[in-house]
Amino acid sequence: MEYLKKVELFFIQLQYCLTIEPEPVLQAEKGVYSLSLEPDIFFKLINDFQIDYPFIPENKIIELKAIMNKEGINGNDALRVIENYKKQYWFLDSVIIFEPVTDKLKRTLKRIDINISEKEINIELANYQKYLQGKRENFYIQLINEIQGLTTQQAENKSDKLNTQLSKYGFFELPKIKQLSEQNKQNLIDLIIKNKMPYGIAMFDFLGFCEYLDREQGTKYKADNILSKLFNEKAKDGTSAKHYRRSLIKSTSPRYKAGDYKDIVQKDYKELK
Repeated sequence: MEYLKKVELFFIQLQYCLTIEPEPVLQAEKGVYSLSLEPDIFFKLINDFQIDYPFIPENKIIELKAIMNKEGINGNDALRVIENYKKQYWFLDSVIIFEPVTDKLKRTLKRIDINISEKEINIELANYQKYLQGKRENFYIQLINEIQGLTTQQAENKSDKLNTQLSKYGFFELPKIKQLSEQNKQNLIDLIIKNKMPYGIAMFDFLGFCEYLDREQGTKYKADNILSKLFNEKAKDGTSAKHYRRSLIKSTSPRYKAGDYKDIVQKDYKELK
C-alpha cells in the first residue's frame, strides 16, 4: 500500500531533513548568521542519506490525506500506522544533526563570541536539538490533526450513507427502532459503524432487521446481498452476511464471529432505550 510507504518516509525524512534547509540561520543577539554548508558537503549529505530535498512536511501531509482517501483507508487504521512508525523511527527522541552542521554551528558561535567556553557551546547545541525536536513534533501534531479531521469527516459520510440505505429498506419502521429517541437512533447507527460487520449483523439480527429483509426481499439470498453492501458497497454478493448470520446460530469458522456479539448488542440496545 502506498500509504504505508509514504508514512514511513515521512518519519524517516523528518529525522534527517530538518538540518538540511535551503538557507539555515542562527539568530543571536548580535544578528543573524548563516549556517549554510558548502555545496559539495550539502549534496553529499543529501545523496548519502537519500534525503528527499526539498522536503516540505506540509505538502507531504496533504499528499498523505489524498492517498488515504484514494486507498479507502479507515481513519483509525491510518492513525495506528502513524503511531507505529513514530515509535519505530523516533524512539530516541533526538533529531539527527549531521557532523558538518554541528561543526558549522560551533564555528559560528565562536565567531560571534571568541571567548565562548565549551560548556556554553554544548548548551547551545542542546538548545538547537530541542528546537529541532519541537519543530518535528509540530509537524507530527499537524499530521495527526489533519488525519483526525479526515476521520471525523469519514465517519459523518458513513453515517449519512448508512442512514440513507437503512431508510430505503425500512429499518426505521422496525418496532425496536421506533422505541428509541431520534438521538439514540443516531447513537445506534454510530455503534454499528464503529464496531463493524460482525457486531452490525448481530445487532441487525437482534432488532429483527435480518428477518424483516428476508420477508420483504422474498429470499435470504437477496437479503444477504443487501446486508453485505451495507458494510461494503463494493461487495460482489452476500457471502459475508450469509456466513456472519450462520455464526449467530452455530460457529463454523473463526473468521466469522457475529455470535460473539449476541449478548453485547442486547446490552447496548437496552442502554439506548
